[in-house]
Amino acid sequence: VSVLLYQLLKIMDREQMHVDLYTYGGVEAQDLYRQFCDLGVNVILGGHPKYQAKEVAADLNRLMRDTKYDIVHCNTGQLEMTAIAMSIAFLHRVPLRIAHSHTTNLSGEQRYGKRAQLYQNAIALLSNCRLGCSSAALRHLFGQRGARKASVMKNGIDSAKYVYDPALRRAVRERLNLPQDAVVVGHVGRFA
Repeated sequence: VSVLLYQLLKIMDREQMHVDLYTYGGVEAQDLYRQFCDLGVNVILGGHPKYQAKEVAADLNRLMRDTKYDIVHCNTGQLEMTAIAMSIAFLHRVPLRIAHSHTTNLSGEQRYGKRAQLYQNAIALLSNCRLGCSSAALRHLFGQRGARKASVMKNGIDSAKYVYDPALRRAVRERLNLPQDAVVVGHVGRFA
């Protein structure tokens, strides 16, 4: 999502808008952090190395109190953090509060117990733009009822094209002269 946001911001007229990105966790050494800064995006670093609800809430409260935002977009998929962000944006009367998920399941939230359901209800109630990359992502972030008032905004990749196909596997191995029982390791990404 960060890479997509970076690509979008590269082509947008940033003279017409002010963009702040809030993050935490020692990202200063990452290439993407520097690339956002080079674009003129104000990257606000929380002073803690990992997610800590109280510290994030304090950071976001201070930020939204001191800066009058028109839009707050939370795209973590993490229920507690999204609920915190939407609650604080609501309290500070941010007009457009976007909750957005690209995930369907995060560690510790698989069962959707009472706490997760409380977060889902809060997110559905306090956000006024509800997005997810699939129906499952909507149910994850907003719960079954809240998902009905949300919209799917599909990813740019049709994952159905990449479903395992044993016939295709055999054909590709034959074309590449690889034994059918050979272990093959694929890598997609940068070595940086």
